[in-house]
Amino acid sequence: MINGAPSNPSSPRSHSPRPFLLSFAALLLPALSSCLSIPRADTPAFVSPKIARVLHAPVAVLPFKNSSGTLGADYLFTDEFNLRLGQTGLFRLVERVRVRDLYREQDLDPSRMSDTDAIHTGKMLGAKAVVLGTVTNYKSANRPPELPVDAFPVAPPTPASDEDAVVAAALANAVGALVTFLLMREPVAEVGATVRLVDTETGEIYWQARDDYRGDEERVKKRFRREEWPRLRKDVVYLAAVLAKDLANSLAGEWKLLEEKEKDKRSLKEAEE
Repeated sequence: MINGAPSNPSSPRSHSPRPFLLSFAALLLPALSSCLSIPRADTPAFVSPKIARVLHAPVAVLPFKNSSGTLGADYLFTDEFNLRLGQTGLFRLVERVRVRDLYREQDLDPSRMSDTDAIHTGKMLGAKAVVLGTVTNYKSANRPPELPVDAFPVAPPTPASDEDAVVAAALANAVGALVTFLLMREPVAEVGATVRLVDTETGEIYWQARDDYRGDEERVKKRFRREEWPRLRKDVVYLAAVLAKDLANSLAGEWKLLEEKEKDKRSLKEAEE
């Protein structure tokens, strides 16, 4: 023994808990991350592999058509979608100011433009492809309660001489009115749109997507914190931003899947060679 206490070979050896904790954390973290992540929107979409021809090329988002019946819905949704598509980084978008100026100069009406006219407009803007869209639904929550249409038809009028029939009809109408009142739904925000990407040279559709959201839908709500649910129900502008982002991301997501498939094909071909 030199300057120290003798070591005792029989004393129990201390074990550090760190390896165990690290292993436990490695197993736990993926599970936690899957629970905390927001599910991706399952937006119906189609992407052609030929879209690679226009990636990172100039693309113009043309003013959407409006079949929603809400004045200004086309203008609001077009601007929002233009922003969200730009965030994907897949294209060099033509500035919205240039598009608006051209429409004013040429006195163009989006509601009357054919696909051929839209493609010609895209060429005038120097775009390799154009985004064409339609706002199919745009309803604010600030509207009268919704009644179930024809759920409880009014009983037809009966001759005044037939007292029993008159009483029965009045009773039926009263019951129908009561049930209709009880089934009235509180209005919520609603937004719907269709979009497609069209080549200005060939007219070929490279991408197409559509969806329709209600602010109280479970598939929409489950992707957000509970505190945001009231806003989804009441704020149609906010719900429109959610839909515009999901539509744009459907393109980015489908293109990523196509890229992965092409890589797998190339890897398999190289392995066979």
